[in-house]
Amino acid sequence: ENTLPELAKLNSTIHSLELPILYGYSFVKSRPYGMALFIGPKLEYVWKHKTSEEFEGFGYSGIKEELHPINISSVIGLGVNIANIFFDFRYEIGFTNISKSIIYEKDTNGIISQEKGIFINRHRNVLSFSLGVIF
Repeated sequence: ENTLPELAKLNSTIHSLELPILYGYSFVKSRPYGMALFIGPKLEYVWKHKTSEEFEGFGYSGIKEELHPINISSVIGLGVNIANIFFDFRYEIGFTNISKSIIYEKDTNGIISQEKGIFINRHRNVLSFSLGVIF
């Protein structure tokens, strides 16, 4: 008897073009210091993606994920600059589910059929930090 749980792990590589449209308000302007708050939407266009899978006791193969090509997020952040050095902290909250569905192959008595029916609630939530120098 097989006591292994049916597990599948999907690894995705997503290539996308992102367009943030941010409004900023500078509330500290005393040189050499500055601080600003920014907020706004971000559009993402997925132009290429690749999915690989790993299995443990999972009875399916040929797993592929379909992604929505256009996704919308909201960005909020804080920018700080000291002289020519700047720090940027931002948090992105995904509004849209980036995954359409999962397609897999099922072997039933030697007949391989393509099934579509696994749905994943997958949103893009990102916390990022940037450090830079202004010339």
